[in-house]
Amino acid sequence: MKKLTLGLLAASLVFVGGCLQKVDNSKPILKVNGRIITQNMYDETFDKGIKRFTGGKEIDLESSKYNFIKLINKSSAVNDLIVRELIKAEADKRKIKVTDEEITSEINDMVEKMGGRERFDSVLAMNKLDEGTFKKETRFRLLVQKLIENIIGDEKISDEKIKEFYEENKEKHFEHEDEVRASHILISASESDIGDMVKSDNPDIGEKELNKKVREKMNEARKKALEVRKKAEKNPEKFAELAAEYSDDTSNAKKGGDLGFFPRENVMVEEFSKAAFAIKPGEISDLVKTGFGYHIIKVTDRKEAGVKPFEEVSGQIRMHLDNKKKKEAFDTLLETSRQSANIVYLEQEYNPDNIQKEIQDFTKARQDKKPGKGNPDEELKEKEQENEKT
Repeated sequence: MKKLTLGLLAASLVFVGGCLQKVDNSKPILKVNGRIITQNMYDETFDKGIKRFTGGKEIDLESSKYNFIKLINKSSAVNDLIVRELIKAEADKRKIKVTDEEITSEINDMVEKMGGRERFDSVLAMNKLDEGTFKKETRFRLLVQKLIENIIGDEKISDEKIKEFYEENKEKHFEHEDEVRASHILISASESDIGDMVKSDNPDIGEKELNKKVREKMNEARKKALEVRKKAEKNPEKFAELAAEYSDDTSNAKKGGDLGFFPRENVMVEEFSKAAFAIKPGEISDLVKTGFGYHIIKVTDRKEAGVKPFEEVSGQIRMHLDNKKKKEAFDTLLETSRQSANIVYLEQEYNPDNIQKEIQDFTKARQDKKPGKGNPDEELKEKEQENEKT
């Protein structure tokens, strides 16, 4: 199955790197076009960056082992705060606003796509977000979207451009291996998600009791999945109806669980892909356990290796070119805004030039060290390995 857990929530926070504008009395550290950024605002943004980098894992920031990571996140936090102010200033200049009605509509759509209010609230809780904070972050994301639309106007990507891209890249990007088309029914059962939900309801729960409750929830999910599989095996022609009724994968449940075509590797998680390629069209798999839960898979078609026809990929190309155009326009706007902005660093330790010098000095001091602790490249490599294991 594709990695969908928390995907909707993550997508909604793409441009939200900085903290929310709260009234505080902490020390001003810099000004962007006269707008004050405080120590508290920086600390919040820095902490969020560290948590994103570690996946929520606690690390000892006082340890010299993490000096390089701290400097990289410090640079990122300052940049995020400045970019946020530049975006708001550009939106104000163009009289771009986001209404409360637009925010409500956006969140209602997200609640529906995530499978209901209960699931939405649990995801917010797992990410330590209250709905008020999330609404403010949603307002900022919508502001960014409106600003981008204002920049690029109504000009659309032409059919000629799409065809040209296809012809120039079909051997490079549109060749495909053997593929299968499959539908699935997911009964969610993630040990980590269940553990987080249990802990959010019972913060003081002991490890033994927590593990017990997680096992109980996992067993309940497996029992439900077995019951649904029996129904699917008895009436394979009703698989789409069963997916719409029982599947927790809200991204495709209403489409009968259809996942479209996918290759053997690099799209679906290994257990899912292995099971799908092991059965013939029309067959239904045994219960398949992945990190997302329990899957019941039905393969509906197979496709031999070859080049995807233009008609099949033209929509993807249009989206790619459209996103590229938006990104280039947005990057140009930010660069122009930064060059003309009046940025005053009230505390020089937050001056990006000084931070970059710290990073260079740190790297230089360790460039002759053997790979191991303290080497910035090794620190990042170790972190990537830890994330892969997780």
